[in-house]
Amino acid sequence: MTMRLIRDGEPAGVGVTPDELHVDVITLAQQDAGFALSPGELTRLESYERELHVALVGRGSVTDPVHAGDLAHMAYRALAHLNERASSGKHFVLTDALYLADEPITGPTAPAAPAAP
Repeated sequence: MTMRLIRDGEPAGVGVTPDELHVDVITLAQQDAGFALSPGELTRLESYERELHVALVGRGSVTDPVHAGDLAHMAYRALAHLNERASSGKHFVLTDALYLADEPITGPTAPAAPAAP
């Protein structure tokens, strides 16, 4: 599991922003499941990471909405990659954090996949 999303009113460091969570999912998929990004995607990811790291954890956001959408799209591709490699009967679910589950999680905490950039 990753750190969970920060909730309204919580101090920095208690959780992460959606953009920080997306970077965590991509990094996990790269390190543990061999998820590969193109050279251009890697360059963009590094740029987004630099932008996020100038803020306190739980306060970092990618300021350009198009770039945030690109980051989210990469994260959902990473999630699909993780699920292709999950143990039989298991799957990863991205809600307020990344979870390994036996059954699908549905309801208001299950986010819709972002549209392709």
